Amino acid sequence: MLFTACSEDPVSTPSWTNNPSNPSNPGTTTIVPTADFQIKVQQPLTIVITDKSEKAAYYHWNFGDGNTSTSKNPTHKYNGIGVYKVTLTVTSRTGNKSSTSKTVTVEAPTKCYFAGVTYKKLSVNNKYIKFKLLDDDVFTTTWVNSTYKLISTANLPYQFTLANPTLMSGLADDDWYVINVYYSNSNSGNGTKLAGFKFYTSKLLSEYPTELNWQTVDGNQISCQFIWK
Repeated sequence: MLFTACSEDPVSTPSWTNNPSNPSNPGTTTIVPTADFQIKVQQPLTIVITDKSEKAAYYHWNFGDGNTSTSKNPTHKYNGIGVYKVTLTVTSRTGNKSSTSKTVTVEAPTKCYFAGVTYKKLSVNNKYIKFKLLDDDVFTTTWVNSTYKLISTANLPYQFTLANPTLMSGLADDDWYVINVYYSNSNSGNGTKLAGFKFYTSKLLSEYPTELNWQTVDGNQISCQFIWK
C-alpha cells in the first residue's frame, strides 16, 4: 500500500499573556489597538471627530481645554478661538492602550444667518401667528417679515424655518435686535403684538449661539435659531 505525504497549511498559534483588565482570567489573546482619528471644524467653534482606530473597545478624549469625553465619535464646542491639542487614548478588551494627538485651529465665524423661530408656548389659541426681526437703527430695518401661520396649542411646538436664512450683515453696526410676534384672526394685515424679545449683538459675537430662548410672564415661549459660517 502506497501512502502519499500531504502538506498542510501552517496554523498560526496565538500568543497568550496575562490579562491586566481581568485577573481572574490570566490566559487570553493579546489585542493591541491603534489609535487614530479625523477632525472636521464646523462653525461656531465646534469640532466633529470621526474615529479611525483599530481594535479599540474603550475611548478617552482630551480636547485640550479641560474637557473630556468617552464617546466613540464626539462633537465638541470650544468656548473661544485658539489652537487646541486633541488627544485620543484607546483601550482594547485585553487592557492594552494606544494614544495619538492632533492639533486643531478653531477660528471665529465670519457670517451669521437668521434661520427661523420656534413657537414653544403661546398665550393665544387658533390664531394666525407671524413674526418680524428688526434692528436698532434710527431708521429701523425689518430683516424678516414672516408669513402668517394658523397655529393652535395642539400644534406646539411649531418651528418656522426660513427657506433662505437671512444674512445678518448689520451686526457690526447694530447694538441689538428685536423679534416681535403678532397674532390675527386672518392671514393678512399687521396683527396685534403678542410679545417682543430683544437680543444683543455683543452676545452673538462673544458666544456664537445657535439658539436663543425667551419666556414672557403671560406664558409665551419662543426661541430663534442661527447658522454660523
